[in-house]
Amino acid sequence: MDVQQAMQETPRERFLPRDQRMHAEADRALPIGAGQTGSQPTTVRTMLGLLEVCPGQRVLDVGSGSGWTTALLARLVAPGGRVIGVELDEGLAAWGARNVAASGVVGA
Repeated sequence: MDVQQAMQETPRERFLPRDQRMHAEADRALPIGAGQTGSQPTTVRTMLGLLEVCPGQRVLDVGSGSGWTTALLARLVAPGGRVIGVELDEGLAAWGARNVAASGVVGA
């Protein structure tokens, strides 16, 4: 799967607080709580493209926030890969984990 397909299958709006979902298509960072922001889509697309992850790889997502990048990475390393997302803020980590689980990626 390529980055564009992963992004199409993992809509950003599902990883945003309700009051920010109307801005999901905006190419800008959006607040996600705990003083954090979710990165703008072009930044995420570029980052994932440069990372060049492949199926079967293991990835550590540091500062996983809303879980969007974690879920995108999970799609990119499937099948057989594994992504671990870590987040310093406990509340944000719990919300992000729920978002990843709801995204339907294997092993979430």
